[in-house]
Amino acid sequence: MFGATPPAAREGLRRLKYRLMGKMSSATYWNIAAKISAQAAICTDCVNEKDFFASGQREANLLRSKGLLRPDVRVINIGCGIGRIENAIRAEVASVTGVDVSSHMIKLARKKVRFANVTFRTVDGISLRGIESEQYDLCVSFMVLQHIPRSATANYILEVSRVLTPIGRCLFQIPKRTPGRNSEPSEDHPFGLRYYSRQEVRDLLERSGLELLGNFDDRGQEPTSTMLDDPSFEFYLARRPTK
Repeated sequence: MFGATPPAAREGLRRLKYRLMGKMSSATYWNIAAKISAQAAICTDCVNEKDFFASGQREANLLRSKGLLRPDVRVINIGCGIGRIENAIRAEVASVTGVDVSSHMIKLARKKVRFANVTFRTVDGISLRGIESEQYDLCVSFMVLQHIPRSATANYILEVSRVLTPIGRCLFQIPKRTPGRNSEPSEDHPFGLRYYSRQEVRDLLERSGLELLGNFDDRGQEPTSTMLDDPSFEFYLARRPTK
């Protein structure tokens, strides 16, 4: 219905939503979004559930291109939604744990992605409390950190360092701070976009004890209209430093 709305009216609806829902907690907002349409909240370009889950192959291909998917790898995915990434990579890794602030997203994920090596857990939106230390070889996060308050993002990256094994890797996506894209929502807004310069990301990683291996855009995929292929988004690959 939203997609059929004229562009001018659509922008008005977006602004109204931004104001009315901007005071909600992250958990409340994403629970409401999940109950209305989890699929649309996560991937607006996907017209049906089949396309929605197939779209996870874009991120999976990126992970494959970096040699990050192996049969012995244990993965944790921050901001798992209803299991799009878990479904795409579960056959190529030892296990996948998806975490999300929305208990309703987790409830749907458990129904839709049911495999022995896939688990889902609700977290508090600012940490990985309850997740065991040094248990994961790979941490990923796609189209998530831009919606999280900066203080929570910093804490999540610190937590990533804690839950990774000594040779663990993390790969996450975040929007670049560029001219005209510097305005930000209030600190506690549950879905507004935050932008980061490369130096800001490097500083976050350094403070968390992680070593930057590289930053890149997603040029290896077929062009689409999704944010994954938007050149204004960057991907960062980091690891726990070897001693």
